[in-house]
Amino acid sequence: MVHEKGFTLLEVMLVMVILATAALGVTAMQSDRLSSAGKLRQHVDTFRQTVEYATDLTLLEKRAAALLLSEEGWLLHLPEKNARGGWRWKAVPEHDSLALHGEWEGPVRPELTPSTKDATPQIVILPDGQITPFSLLFRDVNGEKILRVQCFGSLPLDITQLKEAE
Repeated sequence: MVHEKGFTLLEVMLVMVILATAALGVTAMQSDRLSSAGKLRQHVDTFRQTVEYATDLTLLEKRAAALLLSEEGWLLHLPEKNARGGWRWKAVPEHDSLALHGEWEGPVRPELTPSTKDATPQIVILPDGQITPFSLLFRDVNGEKILRVQCFGSLPLDITQLKEAE
């Protein structure tokens, strides 16, 4: 009896079905991630990581840090002595090659509580881990609430999906 080498049609079809199912799953995950709600969640997650990094930085360096938030994005600030011996906040867009700023992309902009009209940071992080309580509320183009980010004075941040964004 001669044994032929190769794959049967059934084996080839089974492999194709498995690959098609995997591709369908990846496509579904990517389309959700690339939706407007997915993009907003990515930006909020980057902001969360910046807050956590700033908190760790304040604990290690034993000095405060602050975040300036606007409708366009956020930027980390560290205290610096000025020429008169006083202190001021200095923007730090990067630290140890890590970007410490970001932008809210798209039509969705946050409402910040507390808000300030001047260019001073609203969120201060102290070396003991205390954070200025704040709330970011994101609305869709129709004005409906879609996502809220809150801090009650310490980590972790409370991120709540209120509605799916279109």
